[in-house]
Amino acid sequence: MITVNDSVLVLIDIQEKLVNMLNKPEPVVDATGKLLAAANIMEIPVVLSEQYPQGLGQTVLPLNEGNTVVEKTSFSAVQEPDFISKLKELNCKNVILGGIETHICVYQTAIELMENGFN
Repeated sequence: MITVNDSVLVLIDIQEKLVNMLNKPEPVVDATGKLLAAANIMEIPVVLSEQYPQGLGQTVLPLNEGNTVVEKTSFSAVQEPDFISKLKELNCKNVILGGIETHICVYQTAIELMENGFN
């Protein structure tokens, strides 16, 4: 069972250039904002990943305000040592995962999280 005390919200690559390529970016940003607001109300920590932000831009506002950001150059965030270190620091075994580029970046992150003992 997921509880507030052992969970983290991870949002993958909701960045300026990727969001702008969506047919309808507003619903994605709005829904993600609601998820983020709920996490903040419940005091669930949030970690954002950004794929090559020099080229794809930062996480869109207001999603990036005050949240931990881990830069990555691989599809899976798990490949970045800072990402796993942050999750271990937070002592969270349950990962609530969302983002865009689901077919590759979210999927590969999810698979590797499970391989590393996370739910």
